[in-house]
Amino acid sequence: MVSTIYVEHAKTRVLKGKVFFCKPKKADVIYKELALSWMEGVKNTFFVDHFSINWFVLEFTDEDEIKYVFQGRLWYVRGQILHLEMWIKDFRELNPITFL
Repeated sequence: MVSTIYVEHAKTRVLKGKVFFCKPKKADVIYKELALSWMEGVKNTFFVDHFSINWFVLEFTDEDEIKYVFQGRLWYVRGQILHLEMWIKDFRELNPITFL
């Protein structure tokens, strides 16, 4: 699902993500894989869209669901690690990854 990011909640409801060690994936593939993985903790609609060739934006409607996603567990898309971080307003694709 595709969405437009609203600046007023970007700091608390928007993540950036990158799938490592594979060809770029389509946003709908990322969405479907995560929807299956997150069925237990993410009950509301969330949105996935490309931010650049390698990065995705994930937008949530409920802040508590981001807490579920960040419970310290790794997430995978088609067997590849999905790295997630909170959105920062001055993000550049070349910024270093803060954790993995």
